[in-house]
Amino acid sequence: MSSADAQIKPLASHRMTTWQGLSARPYAFWAYSFEENLPAAPGVYAYARTVNGSDNWQIFFIGETDNFAEAILEDDMCESAREMGATHIMLHCQGGGDAPRLEVEGDLMASLDPPLNQDTTLEAEPAPVLVAIGG
Repeated sequence: MSSADAQIKPLASHRMTTWQGLSARPYAFWAYSFEENLPAAPGVYAYARTVNGSDNWQIFFIGETDNFAEAILEDDMCESAREMGATHIMLHCQGGGDAPRLEVEGDLMASLDPPLNQDTTLEAEPAPVLVAIGG
C-alpha cells in the first residue's frame, strides 16, 4: 500500500482493485459503499459496480476532488450513476494538488471511457466491463 493509499485507511471490507490508464500506469482503487462515510482526503473517484461479484468493474463516471467526503455529496453525477446501476464509490488517493489529480483523472477517462464522462446524452452505451490487473 502506498503512503497515499494509507491516507484513506481502508477497512478489511474495502476491496482493492487496480485499473490501468491510457499511459499504462496502474492506479489502485478502494471500494466504498454509498452508505459509508468517506475520508476527507484528495484524489480520484469513480462510480462503479462489480460484475457478478468478481474483481471486474463497470465504471459509470470518473471525477477528482480535494476532499472525497465533500465531493460525493455535491456531485450531480452521483444520482445518474446510481440510476445506471452503480453500487460503489471507488477511491484512489492522490495528493500533490490539482495537477496530479487531473492527470490521473484524464489518463483513466481516456482508457476507460465512462459513459457519464462523455459529452453525449445519458443514453450512451454501458461502459465495458473491466478486468482488474492485480486486484
